[in-house]
Amino acid sequence: MGMRVAFVQLQPPTRAAVKMVQGPWFLSKFAGSWVFQAQSADITLARFRYTLVAAPRPLRRLIEPLAALYFSRVVAKRLAGLKAFCEGPGGTAGARTGRRVPGMDDAPSRDLTPPTAGLPTAAGVSKD
Repeated sequence: MGMRVAFVQLQPPTRAAVKMVQGPWFLSKFAGSWVFQAQSADITLARFRYTLVAAPRPLRRLIEPLAALYFSRVVAKRLAGLKAFCEGPGGTAGARTGRRVPGMDDAPSRDLTPPTAGLPTAAGVSKD
């Protein structure tokens, strides 16, 4: 599923928000935010929140639950990829070297309830 998004808010390193500018026929609106909150010196809470409106309107009751299931799985994969990246060789320093984060370049994701996962920022790891 192809989708083009534009950043509508960017506050590195704690927040990013996007909105869909072009997407699949079955989505009329899509937006998302990523929020990162330090919990301690070595733990960061990552929250990915997505909102969508399905189209056409008569099919929303069918499409939105299916889309929520699909996007919640993509969110879980993105969070797992980000966690593995932070825990891997070089830790979060890998982000400064341009190392690719597995799962972060997949299709856009959406979840009806915002998922969270404890992520390491430097030395420690939290597993939800």
